[in-house]
Amino acid sequence: MEKESFKKFGSLTTLCRKIIEEPRDLKLLEELKRMIQEAPQTFIRAAEKPLIMSFLPFMQNRVQNPSNTKENGISEKGKLLIIETLNELLDKLIIDKCNQFFNFYTFLLLELYNYKDHKVLPSTEEYKLAILKCMTSLINSVSPDILEELYVKENVPKFSQIVYVCSQIAEDDVARNIRISAITCIMAMARVSNPEDISDTVIQRDIANVFMFFLPGLQRTLPKIALEDPKVGHVIPMMSIRALGRIINLVMQDFNSADEKFNYNEKLLLKDYKNISLVGKLNSKKEIDQYMQNTIRNSHWYKDTDEKLNISLKKLGKLTFHRHLKVRLEMADMVITIIKNCVTTMPQSSCTLIEHLIILSQDADAKVATKSINAIQDLSKSLSADHLKALLETLEDGFYNAINSLPRKLNTIDEAEKIATLNLLIGYIKLFGKHNMINVLISPDMLKSLVDGLLHIVELERKNISLLEEYTFKDLSSEATFKCPWINFHYFEDFKGKNQIDILCQELVKNNCFQMIYESLTPLILYNSECKKEAVYLLNSHILGLKDMQNTHLPILKSIIKAYTEDPLNDLNTSLDTEEFTLEEIQANVITICLLTEGIGNISIVLKDKFKPCLLETLYMVLEKAGSGHPLISVAGLLTLHNLVKSCGYKDEADLLNSNFDFFSFHVQKKLTKPDDKDGVLNVLSVVLQYSNVDVLIPMKNLTEEVLVISCDRFKEQYATAYLRVFKMFIMSLRRWFIVDDYSEKTIKSRKEKELEQEHYKVSGFDESNDFSDDIMGGKSAEEMYKEDMEKIEQDCDVMEEKEKPTPPMHVQLTTLILTRSLHFLPSKIQSRKFLVLEILEKGIEILRDWEDELLPVIHQIWSPLMPRFSEDSDAITMRLSIQLVATMARLSKDFIHRRFIQELLPRLKDILEKSAQTSYLKDKGSTYRYSQNYKLQVELLSKIGPILYDVDVMPETISDVIDKVQFYLSDKQPKELQAAAVGFFKMMLIYDMNAVKTKIITIQSLSVEYIKNIERIQKYMEETTDIN
Repeated sequence: MEKESFKKFGSLTTLCRKIIEEPRDLKLLEELKRMIQEAPQTFIRAAEKPLIMSFLPFMQNRVQNPSNTKENGISEKGKLLIIETLNELLDKLIIDKCNQFFNFYTFLLLELYNYKDHKVLPSTEEYKLAILKCMTSLINSVSPDILEELYVKENVPKFSQIVYVCSQIAEDDVARNIRISAITCIMAMARVSNPEDISDTVIQRDIANVFMFFLPGLQRTLPKIALEDPKVGHVIPMMSIRALGRIINLVMQDFNSADEKFNYNEKLLLKDYKNISLVGKLNSKKEIDQYMQNTIRNSHWYKDTDEKLNISLKKLGKLTFHRHLKVRLEMADMVITIIKNCVTTMPQSSCTLIEHLIILSQDADAKVATKSINAIQDLSKSLSADHLKALLETLEDGFYNAINSLPRKLNTIDEAEKIATLNLLIGYIKLFGKHNMINVLISPDMLKSLVDGLLHIVELERKNISLLEEYTFKDLSSEATFKCPWINFHYFEDFKGKNQIDILCQELVKNNCFQMIYESLTPLILYNSECKKEAVYLLNSHILGLKDMQNTHLPILKSIIKAYTEDPLNDLNTSLDTEEFTLEEIQANVITICLLTEGIGNISIVLKDKFKPCLLETLYMVLEKAGSGHPLISVAGLLTLHNLVKSCGYKDEADLLNSNFDFFSFHVQKKLTKPDDKDGVLNVLSVVLQYSNVDVLIPMKNLTEEVLVISCDRFKEQYATAYLRVFKMFIMSLRRWFIVDDYSEKTIKSRKEKELEQEHYKVSGFDESNDFSDDIMGGKSAEEMYKEDMEKIEQDCDVMEEKEKPTPPMHVQLTTLILTRSLHFLPSKIQSRKFLVLEILEKGIEILRDWEDELLPVIHQIWSPLMPRFSEDSDAITMRLSIQLVATMARLSKDFIHRRFIQELLPRLKDILEKSAQTSYLKDKGSTYRYSQNYKLQVELLSKIGPILYDVDVMPETISDVIDKVQFYLSDKQPKELQAAAVGFFKMMLIYDMNAVKTKIITIQSLSVEYIKNIERIQKYMEETTDIN
């Protein structure tokens, strides 16, 4: 083995000698390159001398001819081969002499740098890349034994050349791999490619004393490279950040911190001013040497450099949002490293970097966020240390500036930037921690700025707050929604902003600032109407942060409950009065009322079952809001009611109300007897009915009867809508308690089948003298019949009937009273009242369907006031609801309304069908008419006219008359929904009375080709159902 090695050594020595003699022979260089690649490192080190000597001709030639690019006829290919071979050698060689290092260094630098013009030499990409890699290999091959000798201030001018060249290449070159190699070379020069390789602080300090002169240039170049167009990819900005962070860490690290106390704020000496003033005015070598020797990294240098670095590091904030994960991860690593090692020497820059870290702590990637959060927590624990006093003061200034910059930052259109602004404040609060956050807010100016800033953040938009009440179609039996439609921020478009605001408030609470915030917000809530709603919102958000510390702040929470329940805005009639307030003020009042109500729910969430004693003060207010006609206030009340149930441990809303019913009955009766506004108490009643069960029927009977009596007072007409809402809720509750389901379609029978079942329809329990049917009454009007009925009742009131009829149950009696009373409000000019009455009547008579003695008189009373609802000037919604009521009346009373329907109502319905058919003609699916109330009326009438004719048992000629009007809707030029409804009418009539329909179908078919398609459908159906009649 030794013999073979000796033989190889001889061959190598011979080859090196030949190269020295024939440097132009590229084959010799190729052979040398091959031998170096194959030889082990130990062999190369043994043959170090002849190997190095073989490169002397090339180095000497380059030094002697620095501007000649093709000396002695060596081609570009040959030059590239020389560099590649040298690179192979340096990878396996250890340079242990400074002169040897600088020989190679000068040779390689001259291939890149023109000393005369101070410019980077033009060359091919391949050659430039090889030079940079070879320079990196040279730097990495230096023995640790000579580092201390190599990195001295005397060598700063020499090293500055390669740093300058690499900086220019990294900044200006177009090739990505060349730029990365240039940055790598700078890192190798600073010995930070693998920082763990050098643990000797003395050597690190020596390197830092050299690179302190390069830092001003690098802090300009590297951030500029990192912030280039994202199209360059992620590797270049990532490498730039890495190089900058590691070099800053190297130079700005206080290596003397263990030996002497670092004083960032000590006074600057006169001689230091003189030394610093030399910068930029150095003309001779002597001046340069003097400057380098006198310039040291003392507290004044650190302070001056920190201010300059801070400017560059602020620009890097954009990279916290870089689209590539590795760039953001590198940013986090850079920030964490600098903060860990340089926080005492660069407090201003550290404050900037901490802000970057705060933003990164909210990163979408878990790895970046976790790493950043852990670093913030570690720093927060040590922030009270004496040596970090300067940093703490700088952070306070940063926090103050962040608050004051809110108006400017929130005016941007970039939602992500706004969220980042909130995240920055959250991060500062987390960083200060419990102890330091209180100390920060001790300053009155700081506390005022924070509260003002928070109020600005949560500015609420009121323009989209509607003041219309929604009684008619609002389903109060729906589940409480978990959304808060009254919260619409001026500066944030989605609920991500709300979530971050809530986190911000909860972080303040977590860090023991709740009492300070409460004391600042309370005067605003009580005396400042301009920002009252924002102040209430902020207080509510802070309350939710007390979940784990409710006992500590129980007295404050009770004070808040008192303030919320006694607030003048809780009087809805006053706070929503259009005569007392402007539109804008009322909109603001609505938001505030919702927030006050929501705040009660928040307190219950915090106190849980300890909130039960507070129900006496709050529950009536919450129910009053839940029953409000204003949709937003109602939602706020329902949401709070849900929170009360959940927090206090009740099974559901019914359990909560049943448990506190005595309290309600007392307050409701008390409110009802007072002469003041009744809206509030009636709202409470509607909600109690909504959520109670049949167990409260008896106590509710007394309350309902009292409402019935009060509703008769004509001086309380303005409360009619509220009375009707209570009636509606009571009717709906009775239907729910006694399982009165909505009507489901039943099988249609033919006229013959109906006649076989019952020769003539007669209401059970009525003799002719008491029969209200049209056959008995003849042509009498409804008013005449009703007067005769009342006279008959008065005459026979003392006469005992031979056979007593069963007494109707309590819920039937109450329903009858409610329907009779509600009927008085049907002629009202207020639409919402008419809608409520029609709904009450339709739903209520269903409860009476098994009690004909109560049902038929009620239907009899309904008819006359109902007919004007079908007049020419009636609106489409009223007529649609009226048709639904008539259909229900016909279904329940059968031919009881036969004559009145034929004589009084049917002509009007036929007229509506005929005129509407002309309006809907050619209104295809793209027409806006299909979304109108008139269109919905057509659909309703076509769907209900058939069942009504069937239920009241009309004659064939009546069916024929109606067909004449419905036939227009068989045209294929009508909307498809109307065509389908018309076909459905014909199908029902075919089953009921086929003979009346057959002849009409033949006539219609001959009218127009528009009818053929639907006529064919009807004929097909007729063939299938021929056997019915």
